[in-house]
Amino acid sequence: MGHVRRILSTYGFRGRLGILSSVIRTRSGFNALNDAAGPAAVILTLECVNRRALILKRTKADLSVTDAVEVLDNGRLAGVDTGVTLVVGLDSIEAVTEWLRRAASTLTMFPNLQIFQAHGPFMAAFRHPGAETHEFFLKARRSFENVLKQYPTRPDLWSNYRPLWYYEYAGQPVV
Repeated sequence: MGHVRRILSTYGFRGRLGILSSVIRTRSGFNALNDAAGPAAVILTLECVNRRALILKRTKADLSVTDAVEVLDNGRLAGVDTGVTLVVGLDSIEAVTEWLRRAASTLTMFPNLQIFQAHGPFMAAFRHPGAETHEFFLKARRSFENVLKQYPTRPDLWSNYRPLWYYEYAGQPVV
């Protein structure tokens, strides 16, 4: 990303550069990223909290959800903006809510909570029971919002193409 920063700087761009990643995990790695390309943001591609070895490729699955909280904190402490992607519908609402409860204080960006879309029978096999209904996602939205609303981050419609929040979050319009 240092090369990208240098090229963009020649055109006057000094804004934040973001990367989706699950491989930058240490404070020294985040410091190196910030030194080379800062201001920077890392969105941790966590995807799910359970059945990680079954659903994800090995290089993502080897990061435990407990370690993911530490990774996010490493980034935050290094001065990198931190976010996370989770696919809602792969796990129980309770499992995701509990993980968000532990991780929310490490996030400087609102989590990218994407609605799971099963594009066929194979993908549908990974869906959590009940996640084929609208009610599942409405319940998930309420549960996640109860955890996240105490933090200053808010959903950005432009950053999530399958969001849980379209019009309102914590009683305020989503803009």
